[in-house]
Amino acid sequence: MKVLIINIDSKIPNLALKKIEKYHLLRGNDVYWDYPLMVNIVDKIYVSAIYSWNKNKAKEYECYPIAEIGGPGFDISKKLPPKIDNIKLRINIGFTTRGCIRKCPFCIVPLKEGKLKREDHISDIWDGKSDTIELLDNNWLADKEWFFENSNFLIKHKIKLKENGMDLRLVDEDIADQLSKIKWAKQPHWAWDNLQDESIVESKIKLLKKCGVRKGMIYILTGFNTTFQEDIYRRNKIIGWGYDCFVMIYNKKKDRLLQQFARWNNRYFFKNITFEEYLQHKNYKEV
Repeated sequence: MKVLIINIDSKIPNLALKKIEKYHLLRGNDVYWDYPLMVNIVDKIYVSAIYSWNKNKAKEYECYPIAEIGGPGFDISKKLPPKIDNIKLRINIGFTTRGCIRKCPFCIVPLKEGKLKREDHISDIWDGKSDTIELLDNNWLADKEWFFENSNFLIKHKIKLKENGMDLRLVDEDIADQLSKIKWAKQPHWAWDNLQDESIVESKIKLLKKCGVRKGMIYILTGFNTTFQEDIYRRNKIIGWGYDCFVMIYNKKKDRLLQQFARWNNRYFFKNITFEEYLQHKNYKEV
């Protein structure tokens, strides 16, 4: 049996597609990745789109009866069958939890994954050799007992951690102290989405620094429900706290000023030029 897998837009390993690949390889099937010209000579096609703006690219495969199309960008409700979803990949990237305790209006996680639940222990993600693991959890700190069990495994085996964002509001002294013991592949990532959370965000940053977590990156969501002045304010506060800031534009909103702002900040042009100067500089007019 010949199987074709089409990864439309994921920049990191698409875990659903990797599980599909492993399922077929274990059965002796031939698996090919991202060769659209093979659509007429394979027995099965799997297509995944992560982002909604790529839905039309995935729909191009609907004309093939042998195609199975999924991914949150195509159909947020579609899930893998248990016989595939339960496969352990052990490729050093994965989830220890799925879902979230929050219901942020800009986020699809509650709709896609539901309430917070435990997924894999890090021992089921790690290949036993790599010095680094990447966690994709949406809210790693929300299950405190599970967080400590998994982070203790990281610390014991001296594994470096790369994660994709944690909830500052859940940090307490125990968690901050534990985070200070972890080896970081990249600095810890946080988010400050709501301006009204300023006081709690600032207090948690102070707590992290007190416990030894002195570096970090804080994402700010823009183009959703804040003004540009509020975006500038949050960014400047974060820099003032001694943390890095990363500007995220909601749903790739085509706002030229926000695009300029994100480029100026995220590419660290601010180290050499003010934002006002940046807007005037002829080399930085195009985004």
